[in-house]
This record gives sequence, C-alpha cells and structure tokens, in this order.
Amino acid sequence: MNDSFFSTVTEVNSYYAGFIAADGNINKNHPNLTISLAEKDKKFLEKFLVNLDSNYPIRCYKSNGFPISSVIITSRQICNDLGKYFNITPNKSLVYVPPILEQPYLDCFIMGLIDGDGTIGFSSRKTCNDSLYISFVGTKDSCSLIKERFEEILGKETSNLF
Repeated sequence: MNDSFFSTVTEVNSYYAGFIAADGNINKNHPNLTISLAEKDKKFLEKFLVNLDSNYPIRCYKSNGFPISSVIITSRQICNDLGKYFNITPNKSLVYVPPILEQPYLDCFIMGLIDGDGTIGFSSRKTCNDSLYISFVGTKDSCSLIKERFEEILGKETSNLF
C-alpha cells in the first residue's frame, strides 16, 4: 500500500479526503481508517483501494439488516497525514472544520464532501420548471464552505443552508 498517498495534496487525494471527512472514521486508539458504505457502493471502495495501491480486503456484512461493504486501512502515516493536511481526526463528526485548500484542491475536496454526505437531484415544483438542488448534511463549518464556494461560482447568494 502507498502509505504516503495523502502526504502531498493532490486533486485525487483531496477528493478522497473530502469523502473521508464525510463518511470515514479514524480510530482514536489505533492507526486505522475505516470506510463503511452500503454494499451497492462497493465499487467506490474498490476504486479507492486501487488509488492507494492496496490489496486490503473489502468486508461485506449486514448491519441492522442492511448489506454493508467496509474497508479498514491500518496506517499510522495515512491517519497522521489526513489529520495534518485535511483536519480529519478521531471523533470529528460534530466538530469538523474543513482545511484551507487552494484551487483546484478545494473543489475536489468539496466534491468528496458532497459525494459522502450530500445529495444532488432535480426538484419539480408547480410554481417553476425543474430545478437542480444540492443538499448537504455536515458541520456548520462544512456547510458554510460549500455555500460560500457555490456563491463564488454562481456570483450570487444561494439559498440558506442552515
């Protein structure tokens, strides 16, 4: 496995770091990164392992009757680099503050966040044509980052996310 995958910020690892910030877990007692997804998303884990040059196994099991695919990566360097470059630490769910990244890494990171904890779709309303929506659940700092970036791209204020 490439333990230094997150040692230098790149577009690819920024995307995965965003996803891990949303859906990953760093164990506070051991240098383990765990990503558990619905079994239908197993291909995402397979692609992640290819990018890591890893042959770690993907475990499939049921949790509360739901099929799950999970991988546990044991690497002190990966866990440390995720903390150092992307602010991903144990017990981050309620307190996560996204890193300050330059472009294009910021946009890649945001794509990972949205893939992990967001939804993109079309809404049909009687009062207007079909419209695109993006929904995201995360810390206030993560939501603010996404809102500010979309406002910058669109050049106007977006709907209130809070």
